[in-house]
Amino acid sequence: MPDTEAPGSDQRELTPEDVGREFPTWRCYAPGVNGFVYANLPGSFPLVVVRGKSPADLRSKIRRWIGD
Repeated sequence: MPDTEAPGSDQRELTPEDVGREFPTWRCYAPGVNGFVYANLPGSFPLVVVRGKSPADLRSKIRRWIGD
């Protein structure tokens, strides 16, 4: 299932804030280095950081990291 709809639809594009609401224990931020979107897991040791090319990619990588 795609994360965004075709242009002109009522569906808006996913944002880092949307990802942060879905995963409230993660801190999501953008823009990062070279335009990547980042998230880290505060309090983890060593610090867990994931990055994605887009908020949708970041969400997918967080899900993969937590085993969802």
